[in-house]
Amino acid sequence: MKAVLGVLLSVIIISSLSTVYAQESEPLILEQLSPSGQVLVMLEWPEVYPHELNQFKVSFHDPETGNLLDEIRLNYNIYVMQNDHEIEHYMHNLATDGTGEFEVLFPEESQGPAKVVVELRLASDKGHTIKYNEEVIFSVNVVPEFGVIAMIILSMAFVPILLLSKSKLVPKF
Repeated sequence: MKAVLGVLLSVIIISSLSTVYAQESEPLILEQLSPSGQVLVMLEWPEVYPHELNQFKVSFHDPETGNLLDEIRLNYNIYVMQNDHEIEHYMHNLATDGTGEFEVLFPEESQGPAKVVVELRLASDKGHTIKYNEEVIFSVNVVPEFGVIAMIILSMAFVPILLLSKSKLVPKF
């Protein structure tokens, strides 16, 4: 009986560790059209866990063709907010190839909805300057880390089983 319970406990702990620490998933690709309809903004958002540094990518596309806007110089700002608090901000970014990258570190207690605001400021193309003063808002989600908590709960669930198996009150089969 003890051997069976030991094996069962080991299998559950090992399987919970592999699901918590080996979760790799493809990033979500979110897209929004700017209010003027001139720029399609795409955001690559990986599965995010609190207290981990995460890489995010933003790209700017022609809404009609879907091609990157790599012929213009686009000035933009990025704000990452959660519960009305600013987590990160990147000001005066310049996309010369239609793309940009940024890193976000959510605090340890973060979980649930967050938003990424991409402000389009201006673009210059062959001497012409276009002022956008527009923003695109993406709603995203931060996944809480349950690894340690789940293992504590699982361990505590097996304590009564072990005690009952040693008890003389429960008949042995």
